[in-house]
Amino acid sequence: MKTIDWRTNIIRPDVSQEGFIAEREGIHGSLEFTYLPPLSAATEQIQGKVEIQQAAGRHESACDDMSRFVAEYLQTWSEKDAVALDNVRCLRPQLLFRVFKILCNASGSDTKPGPAKDVKTGETLAGK
Repeated sequence: MKTIDWRTNIIRPDVSQEGFIAEREGIHGSLEFTYLPPLSAATEQIQGKVEIQQAAGRHESACDDMSRFVAEYLQTWSEKDAVALDNVRCLRPQLLFRVFKILCNASGSDTKPGPAKDVKTGETLAGK
């Protein structure tokens, strides 16, 4: 399957996108993942449903719907356990919410750390 980045504005059903969430010390570790970007209708529907549930104090239902949505569109992740609904439900709360926002295009991925580069030339610095 082909992978695109966020600069591609047209969503294709057979093309995945990479995501990355940096570690937040004391809250959660980093997470790398690939996902099929959902179409606008799907994201509008789930975001509306989750907002209504949260406003009504039905937080468990909102988390369950977010977990189902994430499990449906997530393809791979850096966790040792398989991408499955039961495992997505067990994600740390802040991490689940962040993955959900990225899939809904309401938040961008973090920049994945890479080798140090020279600011002027862009070349990778040896030993960095």
